[in-house]
Amino acid sequence: MFHSSAGSGVVPMKEIIISLIKDGYDGWFTVEHYGSRNMLTDAGKSVEFLKNIEL
Repeated sequence: MFHSSAGSGVVPMKEIIISLIKDGYDGWFTVEHYGSRNMLTDAGKSVEFLKNIEL
Protein backbone atom coordinates (compact mmCIF):
# COMPACT_ATOMS: atom_id res chain seq x y z
CA MET A 1 0.00 0.00 0.00
CA PHE A 2 1.05 3.57 -0.59
CA HIS A 3 -0.39 7.02 -0.09
CA SER A 4 -1.85 8.96 -2.99
CA SER A 5 -4.07 11.93 -3.57
CA ALA A 6 -7.79 11.41 -4.18
CA GLY A 7 -8.42 10.34 -7.75
CA SER A 8 -4.88 9.16 -8.46
CA GLY A 9 -5.02 5.70 -6.90
CA VAL A 10 -6.80 2.51 -7.91
CA VAL A 11 -10.08 3.25 -6.08
CA PRO A 12 -12.65 4.72 -8.53
CA MET A 13 -13.24 7.83 -6.40
CA LYS A 14 -14.98 9.88 -9.08
CA GLU A 15 -17.53 7.16 -9.78
CA ILE A 16 -18.13 6.56 -6.07
CA ILE A 17 -18.68 10.26 -5.35
CA ILE A 18 -21.00 10.72 -8.33
CA SER A 19 -23.01 7.66 -7.27
CA LEU A 20 -23.33 8.93 -3.69
CA ILE A 21 -24.53 12.34 -4.84
CA LYS A 22 -27.01 10.87 -7.33
CA ASP A 23 -28.37 8.67 -4.53
CA GLY A 24 -29.07 11.77 -2.43
CA TYR A 25 -25.95 12.18 -0.28
CA ASP A 26 -25.49 15.85 0.55
CA GLY A 27 -22.91 15.74 3.31
CA TRP A 28 -19.22 16.49 3.47
CA PHE A 29 -16.38 14.57 1.86
CA THR A 30 -13.10 14.42 3.77
CA VAL A 31 -9.72 13.24 2.61
CA GLU A 32 -6.95 12.32 5.03
CA HIS A 33 -3.28 12.14 4.11
CA TYR A 34 -1.78 11.10 7.42
CA GLY A 35 1.49 9.31 6.87
CA SER A 36 2.05 10.72 3.40
CA ARG A 37 5.56 11.99 2.74
CA ASN A 38 4.00 14.76 0.62
CA MET A 39 0.97 15.61 2.75
CA LEU A 40 0.47 19.19 1.52
CA THR A 41 0.99 18.29 -2.13
CA ASP A 42 -1.39 15.32 -1.88
CA ALA A 43 -3.98 17.44 -0.07
CA GLY A 44 -3.80 20.12 -2.77
CA LYS A 45 -4.20 17.56 -5.54
CA SER A 46 -7.15 16.00 -3.70
CA VAL A 47 -8.88 19.38 -3.38
CA GLU A 48 -8.45 20.06 -7.09
CA PHE A 49 -9.76 16.58 -7.94
CA LEU A 50 -12.87 17.05 -5.79
CA LYS A 51 -13.54 20.57 -7.08
CA ASN A 52 -13.41 19.39 -10.70
CA ILE A 53 -15.86 16.49 -10.52
CA GLU A 54 -18.70 17.17 -12.95
CA LEU A 55 -22.04 15.53 -12.32
